[in-house]
Parts: sequence; structure tokens; C-alpha cells
Amino acid sequence: MKKIFLSIKKYWFYFSTVVAAIFGFFFFKRRTSGLLDQISEINARHTKEIEKINEIRLKERELLKQNEEILRKTLSEITAKYEESQKELTKKKKDEIEKIVKKYGSDPDELAIQLSNATGFKIIYPDVRNNEE
Repeated sequence: MKKIFLSIKKYWFYFSTVVAAIFGFFFFKRRTSGLLDQISEINARHTKEIEKINEIRLKERELLKQNEEILRKTLSEITAKYEESQKELTKKKKDEIEKIVKKYGSDPDELAIQLSNATGFKIIYPDVRNNEE
């Protein structure tokens, strides 16, 4: 017993290193497996989150395409309706101008006033004095 104690006393550093290595091996092996499990769980959650994000991005892109298509259709319908209303408006104005010309064709001043009211054009009378000089 005394020889073992003396050898431990003489080689205490080596003995304590071996004991620490054995203790560390068992202690850290358990924690390492726990850490590996946690890391794999984190990676799995991360992968699931990325998949969800990608699915959401695809849905957003599809919705954006649908909204763009609806916008194009709506704009084309509005443009068509606008063009039709412009044609109708020009037909109405043409008919109105035709009636005014038939009614006031013999009176140029009244014709000018009525056409100005119908079309919104401003009447500019010629300056007679400048022409005579």
C-alpha cells in the first residue's frame, strides 16, 4: 500500500491526468450526444421553416400573378368602355352641331355663340379697326 501511495505521490500529475480524462470522457460524452441531438433538432426546425417560407413565397407569387391578370383585364375593360363613351360623345356632339348648323346657319354670330356653348371653344372676334387701317 505504501508503494502505491509513494508512486501516486511521485507521479500525481500523470495519475490525475488519467482520472480527469476518464471523468471527462464520460461526462462530455453524455453532453455531446445531448448537444448533437439539440443541433439536429435545430437543423430540422430550420429546414421546416425554410420550406414554409418557400411555400408562402410561391403563394404570394401566384397571388401577384392573379392580381396582375385581374388588373390587366380591368384596365382593358375600362379602356374599351372609355373608347365607346368617347365615340358616343362624339356622335352626340356631331348630332348637336349638325342641329345647330341647320338651325342657325343663316346667322353667323348666333351660330358662333351656339357652337361655342356646345363645344366649349372660345369665340375670338376679329378686330375690325386693325383691318381697316
